[in-house]
Formats: sequence, C-alpha cells, structure tokens
Amino acid sequence: MLYDRLIQNPTIDPKKGSAWYIKKLKEQPDKFMMDNLDVPDRKMAQMENLRMARGESLPPTPNATPEHTAQHFDYIKANMFSLEESADQIISGHIKGEIEAIKAAVMAQQSGQPPMGPEGMPPEMPM
Repeated sequence: MLYDRLIQNPTIDPKKGSAWYIKKLKEQPDKFMMDNLDVPDRKMAQMENLRMARGESLPPTPNATPEHTAQHFDYIKANMFSLEESADQIISGHIKGEIEAIKAAVMAQQSGQPPMGPEGMPPEMPM
C-alpha cells in the first residue's frame, strides 16, 4: 500500500497526508482525526515568549512543531533591541532545546526508532 510509505516520508506531514487520504475515500476527516488541543502552536509560543520576556525560565515545549519554534525566532527578531540580556538567554535556551528535540524526532523517524524528548526520555504522549 502506498499510503503507509508516504506517511513515513520525513518530508510529508502525516496529519496532512492522512487528511488527504481520508478525503480521497470521500469521508470527513473530522470523523477520524484526533483533536489537536494540546499541540504546541504559534499562539502557545506567543504566550511563552511573554512569560520568558518577564524572566521566567521555561523548559523546551514537549512535541514543539517547527512553526511553534519559528514563533520564538520571530519574537527575538522583532524585539532584539528591547529584550534584556537575561530574557534573550532564556528564550535562546528554550529555542535550542526545542530544535534539538525536533532534530531528534526527524532522525528517529528516518531511522525507524521512537523519538526521544529533550532529556533523552520518550516524549510525553497526549492523553
């Protein structure tokens, strides 16, 4: 079956691929897809940015998406001259941890191994 090979390709988003396949079967994707209530998105990143800018240290967000992490980069670029050094270091450390977790997930997906979280532990599974 072609579908199982397509969703294992690291350049294809498995959620989008699944939605496409379900639509091709003339079914409603909402009947099959899980709710994404706890998926880190750009809005969550914006809230994290505000907290870190106030000096609160936050660990890397579990299961952060590239779009989530990109929001942190955008925040640093937009505020590079107004951020205090300590806040810049907090946000930069947060970004570094998220990038390492994303890279580990991609490498694990390519090798067929389960992805590991930032501390080498399996990532948290949504309930």
